[in-house]
Amino acid sequence: NIVGGGTKDGFLMELTSSALNRKVSAGPVEATAAGNIMVQAIAAGVVKNLTEGREIIRNSFELKDFAPQSDLAALYDANVEKFSAITGK
Repeated sequence: NIVGGGTKDGFLMELTSSALNRKVSAGPVEATAAGNIMVQAIAAGVVKNLTEGREIIRNSFELKDFAPQSDLAALYDANVEKFSAITGK
């Protein structure tokens, strides 16, 4: 999962998904504010616990999923291999 304002940049999310060769779930954009409100709700007893708070947040925001593009993922993998060969890491 990636959260915050950067998730509004679909191209960045596509590149990230391909570079990691993993599905990326993007959102919520206002994760910091939502988290802050949820912690306050838990402290006030309005929300039972962190598990319930996470469920509320998950159901309150639309997440967008990005799948790796196989051609880009293969390119990233090839470059990682080159880097590893050069650095020995």
